[in-house]
Amino acid sequence: MSELGQSIRQIRERGEYSLRNREIVPTPLGIKTPLEKGSSRNGESIFKMHYSIVDQVVDNLKNLLMTQKGERLGFEDFGTRLKQIYSNTDLNEEEIVEKASADISDTVKKYMPSIRLKDFYSEKIVEDTNINAQNINGRKLMDAMASDVLFDEPRISEINKDNQNLDSIYKIIISFTIPALSNEEKSLEIFVNSGK
Repeated sequence: MSELGQSIRQIRERGEYSLRNREIVPTPLGIKTPLEKGSSRNGESIFKMHYSIVDQVVDNLKNLLMTQKGERLGFEDFGTRLKQIYSNTDLNEEEIVEKASADISDTVKKYMPSIRLKDFYSEKIVEDTNINAQNINGRKLMDAMASDVLFDEPRISEINKDNQNLDSIYKIIISFTIPALSNEEKSLEIFVNSGK
């Protein structure tokens, strides 16, 4: 349509009408990790995508912290040494927390300086029960089977209960802000397996 012969008011109304009725398609900013199959109706291609800059920054931070130093080709210093720190049996828990928080702080300052770390929390995840999983599954199987055989209460032993070299899972919670985007405090939860 030509604007010739129309008043400025008519041109403005037509422009406002087209703006109201236009479908706004969000622009993807980056691939969401862990990788998941994308949906074509959301405008994604092969993988699910992030559409929020804050979500993308949080995802990038998680990937930075979960990458072990030396793991990324060409960037030997990229990442952290969390697995080595948490698997060190010569350190007590306070020393582990100090070293882990210092390692995270140094890495974030170098590779993501726009993030301000606020708080660091770490704890060892302990099973709620002293019964190991195989004995629980065996007991469930025996209870589910229809038989005339009666069993006394089974004896359950926990092997290597105090062995520090076994795999232990640590939960790390990091609170941070991204001042360039907002002052809202965000939280990131990651898990580290100390097994060698």
